[in-house]
Amino acid sequence: MIRERFCHFAGSFECVVEMIAESELIVTPEGAVYHLNLKPEMIASKIILVGDPNRVNRVAERFTDIKYRVANREFCTVTGMYKGHAVTALSTGIGTDNVDIVMNELDALVNIDLEKRELLPTHTRLKMLRLGTCGGVQEDIPTGTFILSRYSIGSDGLMNFYDYNRQSQHVHLAESFTSYLQEKIGRKDLPFIPFGTGMNPTWADRIRQAQPNILQGINFTGNGFYGPQGRVTGRVGVKLDGLEKILREYSFDGYPIMNIEMETSGIYGLAEAFGHEAASISVILANRSAKKFHPNIGVLIEDLIDIGLDLIIE
Repeated sequence: MIRERFCHFAGSFECVVEMIAESELIVTPEGAVYHLNLKPEMIASKIILVGDPNRVNRVAERFTDIKYRVANREFCTVTGMYKGHAVTALSTGIGTDNVDIVMNELDALVNIDLEKRELLPTHTRLKMLRLGTCGGVQEDIPTGTFILSRYSIGSDGLMNFYDYNRQSQHVHLAESFTSYLQEKIGRKDLPFIPFGTGMNPTWADRIRQAQPNILQGINFTGNGFYGPQGRVTGRVGVKLDGLEKILREYSFDGYPIMNIEMETSGIYGLAEAFGHEAASISVILANRSAKKFHPNIGVLIEDLIDIGLDLIIE
């Protein structure tokens, strides 16, 4: 049975399933969500998301009093204390297909009674911060620069499957970029349907105050690493050759496209749909326009983790 419920956190009506079928939300016999293998008590409300499972332990090295360590497939989770705050570090793996699993199951852990298979009466809002790596598109922004994605343009298609009340600014972003890209390539048919989303501007402004050296801009989320990001290896051509040049000439709301990676649009879109708060900070490893790659990834990642942990607890 399906009914509607007014969501005060989103200011809109949502579709509510009275009883969630076993096939739609899989719960293990031990009471954990299927892919993450986590129970509700195993996560904190403040979550660091990373792509690489090995990076979870690098985050957890800063924790004290570790409560839980869980690993299943590419999803590794550690929950502990950082400067007096409970924090979870969790790996998503690569791509928005994995992000779809992570975001749905994290929301289920805090907003669904897994035993009764019903929505909980009170909505719990998670605060999530993605720490990742990316390719830069602006030639004058060097490798090693940290980028906060104030907006994100998804080319991956994930959020086009979801029906929810989108912010008008994010709808305008998608429409604006679609028109720009059609004009730029000289045809209406695109190899993907652009989707616009973004983070809470109030949190973005707080991050700017706390970390003024972190640049803010628009992220482009690709549906793969090679062809969907315009990379040509010499074996097969791509439909959007020179994609980095196309992207770097676009701007919206005063912000240019700064970087390309593979997760942010899914994290932002599902956070908006579920009523959570999410931000994404990436360090530029490769400057796609200048054709340069940073020689010291390890130091950059350590600095990114330190900054990210302090931002998630502020």
